[in-house]
Amino acid sequence: MIFDFNFRNFSFCISLLLLISCDQAVRFEQPQPAGVADIEELPDRLKGSYYSEKDSSTLEISDDLVVIYNRALIRIALNDSAEEIRFSGDTVTDISSGYYEIGRVIGDSIEVHWPLWTDTLLRKSNNYLLRKFKSRYFLNRRLDDGTWEVYILDPHNGGSLMVEELLAPEDISMLEHITPVKQLETDTILGPRYEINPDRKALKKLMRRGFTARGFYRRVK
Repeated sequence: MIFDFNFRNFSFCISLLLLISCDQAVRFEQPQPAGVADIEELPDRLKGSYYSEKDSSTLEISDDLVVIYNRALIRIALNDSAEEIRFSGDTVTDISSGYYEIGRVIGDSIEVHWPLWTDTLLRKSNNYLLRKFKSRYFLNRRLDDGTWEVYILDPHNGGSLMVEELLAPEDISMLEHITPVKQLETDTILGPRYEINPDRKALKKLMRRGFTARGFYRRVK
């Protein structure tokens, strides 16, 4: 998806995009997998830097932190006269910070993967728990309402990683066929929120059918 931006209302557009992009609609009542002991950290072989060719986001794994630096492909009109940015050939520069990205000029616009937000999947904190089930690692993040967001790191051959998360399915009945679903308060912007508490059998089904690949990350160092 490409987002068309006018930098005169850039801050508003980015704020709206962040609300839409970085919130899971389906939360868990408890960390996953339930009944499995926590582990202290990811193995050394997984630590390092990764890159997504799909959207230019990067994944960083260290001793005490797992972070995704998210980007979105945006299109900016070259005649945009906003004071916040400067164009030079195929380069877009944020004047206040000096940060720049190289894009692709198409007609009277430029397309660029622009950094939008940082998503912390795991850190050394009581609000984050790490567990393992078979070959996959579950990164649990506790939200303010006490429910949990869950991300899965699935190591692949060659040192790459798949990051998966559970999003609201288009047909919630699919989820209801796997495990009981409790609807929480509906967010005025993001829509319905749901809570589930799968047993081990239901979790295995969710791993096959419910989790969505957020991105495939290739190790770069």
